[in-house]
Amino acid sequence: MTEKFSFIDAGYAEAPEEETGAAPTVVQMCEWLGVSKSGYYDWRSRPQSAAAKRSELLKIKVKALFEANNAEYGYRRIHAALVSGGEQVDDEKGFLHGGSFPRSHGTGFRTGVAGNERIA
Repeated sequence: MTEKFSFIDAGYAEAPEEETGAAPTVVQMCEWLGVSKSGYYDWRSRPQSAAAKRSELLKIKVKALFEANNAEYGYRRIHAALVSGGEQVDDEKGFLHGGSFPRSHGTGFRTGVAGNERIA
């Protein structure tokens, strides 16, 4: 349910119509996702969980480390920096690797096989 409620709460559902055009209402989104409107508003009024607070703080730290290192650190270096700073990071949700970790564009080199040709 939390994922559905988070999707509804993404911000555009209640944005002014001038900004979003004909964005769906909370009622419409609840109907489409098969959740109750009262359940959504109950979810919104709950205090943030300790895990959610920790996740938000970790996002801030990851972004700060990434930007402080000229957007050159990958998830391995970010993870190492966090661990050396005393953070417990287990990456169970893919937070660093493919989750909300900022990505640099890398060198542009690709390896692998495309069709029958080797890409170097």
